Amino acid sequence: MKNIFKAIGWTILNFILQFVVMLPFSIAYVASGITDNAILNQKISENTFTFTIISNAIIVAIALLACKIKKKKVKEEWKLFARPTKNYIIPCIIAFCYSLFFFLITYDPIANSKSMIHICAESHNSFALPMMALTLLISAPFAEEIINRGVILNTLKRSFSARISIIISGIIFGLIHIPAGGIVLAIGAAIMGVILAIIYEKTDSLWVAITAHAVANLPDFIFYSSPEISNMLRITIALLSLATSAILLIIWLKPQKA
Repeated sequence: MKNIFKAIGWTILNFILQFVVMLPFSIAYVASGITDNAILNQKISENTFTFTIISNAIIVAIALLACKIKKKKVKEEWKLFARPTKNYIIPCIIAFCYSLFFFLITYDPIANSKSMIHICAESHNSFALPMMALTLLISAPFAEEIINRGVILNTLKRSFSARISIIISGIIFGLIHIPAGGIVLAIGAAIMGVILAIIYEKTDSLWVAITAHAVANLPDFIFYSSPEISNMLRITIALLSLATSAILLIIWLKPQKA
């Protein structure tokens, strides 16, 4: 049980860091004369990705420090092993197709217009879009894979089987997404967490998981303002994407004949 508490501890630390990083900015906004709650929330939303990048950098630094204190080699501990280019293709397609399915099946024009991604995209802040791209395509995949796969999954495997560890780590991955999108996003993220954990275990490489994670974030980045399509077409594309992801995952996981 000690290891599951360690895994939960990393999750709690992640939440705390996000709050700690955001707090001084909020204080600064109030000190500058912004007292209207609506304007204050708008400012915070516009800079959410900046806060995320900072908190991601801090938690990765803490994880690196923890490895050094325990005298563990980071490359071996997190499996930072490069793989041939062909080994990245199927995992990336699997992750992208599932992510596209989830994006399309849960798309709500009203809710989307109020999302952090949409607010940043429509912001007058010239740094908003670059920071969004940096977060979704580099910072979040890198930091979240280090913590959720490199640290949490490997910690859980010291007490549980690989399958149980993958499921628990997926649930934890879902939980950390609740502040960003509530229970619906948490469920989708939990399944994605399981997929990324399978990719990590199958390839024995954190770099493949990081790349697949970045590719999985592409629908959110590209389609922050979804084109007007009929519900029937949207659902059809979503189901085809899900089927593609599931079929490829099954084929990819099938043991190769000697």
